[in-house]
Amino acid sequence: KAVMFAAGKGTRMGEASNHTPKPMQMLAGKTLMEHKLDILPDQFDEVIIVVGHLKEKIMERFGSEYMRNDGDVSGNVARKPIKITYVVQDEPFGTAHALWCCKDNLIGTDRFLVMMGDDIYDKESMLECASYDCSMLLRHQDSIKGMAKIVFDDDGCITDILEKWQTDEPGFVCAGMYSLTPAIFDCEMYQLPNGEFGLPQTIMTLSKTRHICVQAIKAEKWHSISSLEDIRAVEAEWAG
Repeated sequence: KAVMFAAGKGTRMGEASNHTPKPMQMLAGKTLMEHKLDILPDQFDEVIIVVGHLKEKIMERFGSEYMRNDGDVSGNVARKPIKITYVVQDEPFGTAHALWCCKDNLIGTDRFLVMMGDDIYDKESMLECASYDCSMLLRHQDSIKGMAKIVFDDDGCITDILEKWQTDEPGFVCAGMYSLTPAIFDCEMYQLPNGEFGLPQTIMTLSKTRHICVQAIKAEKWHSISSLEDIRAVEAEWAG
């Protein structure tokens, strides 16, 4: 199974988010959600979508099943449809809370992938993340000042998350994709200073209490979509 967070209001989208959920914004002819659904590896046959803001728009668009389209027009690849299940997050209490809303749907599974509904990933990152019981996708930034620095050891195991890093230097930060097992639900959700419950921090709690390696996966291709300007920038990059 895969879990996709699509409940947020996307306030940085401005007025566009008043009538269209952020994950439903269009980029190069597809919604942001479709860019992920189309490249989801074939071993995934169900996606749990966490909805909230304008949830009817998402539910009407995708219904109970989605047929992947990865651009292969040869007819040589027969792709299976993906079952769509919806879970409602009524209040924006953070990414860990969003995952906990899915708990009943995930207990009993061996492993599941978690991703953001708006960011753009690549299939290789999905496959690599999903090959571990516990992993976190990271992205390299030229400057991580003011961001949460991800620290990992020589074995590629994440050892710490250092919030609000004060040094202007390159480093790695979280890219919002995780592979997990239901063991995550044995932890208490980690509450951030703003009152929300953070998933990366909760994963580190699991790591430290269970002595589990959280494998660091470095994203090859990744785009953060926060605004309409971000969408236009990605479209320009792809076009040129």
